[in-house]
Amino acid sequence: MILYRPVGFKEMDLILNTGSRRFPPRLPTQPIFYPVLNIHYANEIAEKWNTKDEFSGYVGYVTEFEVSDDYISNFEPHVVGASVHKEFWIPSEALEDFNKNINKNILIVNAYFGSEFTGISSVNTSLKDKNYIEQFVQLNKLMKSNTMDYICEVLAQWKIITQNYLLWELFDFSSHGITHLERAQLLQSMKKVMIKNYKWFFKK
Repeated sequence: MILYRPVGFKEMDLILNTGSRRFPPRLPTQPIFYPVLNIHYANEIAEKWNTKDEFSGYVGYVTEFEVSDDYISNFEPHVVGASVHKEFWIPSEALEDFNKNINKNILIVNAYFGSEFTGISSVNTSLKDKNYIEQFVQLNKLMKSNTMDYICEVLAQWKIITQNYLLWELFDFSSHGITHLERAQLLQSMKKVMIKNYKWFFKK
């Protein structure tokens, strides 16, 4: 069965730490894990809730993944509003088994960014403490000046690139000296490097 899960910035980072194969353990205040049954419901949560939530980093990533039919048949779907609002209630202590029954990778299919989103990386490289605009400008300069250093930086920062990529696709960098063509070229370049090194976790 194909399921969806809207997640925030920190949770997305933890998912990527697993090679995009597992959801992180729940916090003590989160006794239930809520995967949802359709993308419309996941989009609604990501856009209307996550983008306004500080704990989510003001961003909602919509993930898609496949769970074994035999396993998920052990749980009943719950409707929590309109008929489209269907979700499973997985007890936190069952999440490890749930993860074991995920087939293939957890993929990002959509993302919604709030006005307070920064996308700051804490990894100790040239992108450390830079926001998503400064990161892109830095990567653009690096690609033009030193190809090898650029590739190394993409591989070092593949997680933050993943978390900011869909926003970079939409953002107008012209006031920062980057044309639309240059933006497209840099995005395509990063995508190629990440695909080649098995770090591409988008459905598209």
